[in-house]
Amino acid sequence: MSTELIRLGNALDHGNLPLSAAVRMGGTVHTAGILPIDPSTGEVVGETIEEQARIALSNLDTILRGAGSSLDRVGIVRVYLADIVADLDGFNSVYAEFFARHHPARYALGVALAFPSLKVELQAVASSDSQQ
Repeated sequence: MSTELIRLGNALDHGNLPLSAAVRMGGTVHTAGILPIDPSTGEVVGETIEEQARIALSNLDTILRGAGSSLDRVGIVRVYLADIVADLDGFNSVYAEFFARHHPARYALGVALAFPSLKVELQAVASSDSQQ
């Protein structure tokens, strides 16, 4: 089974860092480091958890589509929140908009994120039509 690095040609690719927005292995797409950033600039977008959650989940959708998958094919989402006590309810309200019909397995952790302005980071695993 080969590994295919998914490249989108924008800031979601994480620039020159030695990592990818997504990797497809067989029929599975693995994403990590999904942030609430503007794909054209790489800048963090949004000040509230709801704003950042919406952007991060939109970026997840974009990355999955670029990898031949979709939100409907997600098996698990890992959610990392800078302030889980204050932000979990707000995150959940936005998450429910993106996963209204399909409810993948999910967990949320409170963590220290890489930048002070970040409130959320996502990781997900989804199935894909492609069999590399």
